[in-house]
Amino acid sequence: MKQLKHLFLIFGAFLVLMPGLVSFSHIFSGHEHHLCHHYAKKHFHAKDLDCDLYKYHSNPALEISFLEFPVFIPKITREITVTPYEFLEDHKPLCYDLRGPPARFT
Repeated sequence: MKQLKHLFLIFGAFLVLMPGLVSFSHIFSGHEHHLCHHYAKKHFHAKDLDCDLYKYHSNPALEISFLEFPVFIPKITREITVTPYEFLEDHKPLCYDLRGPPARFT
């Protein structure tokens, strides 16, 4: 059972890495393919049937562009704000403010 699990692991790794290996071997084959950038026009492309890279579709369907945000550095100002509003400073808590709801004793 352990050998079967090991065999499936190797086979799965081979299947995952196969498209990358074919693309890597395509670098040394001496020809290149151009990607189409005319998405608005209807047109057809001639395909090279001898190339193995056409088995794997690798057109960029999504272009990722990252947004750049400027770094925000806050300015620290040391000012004392004086206001005539002093209502909350004179408030003293009363004893009945801390009461809970009425309870029933039985």
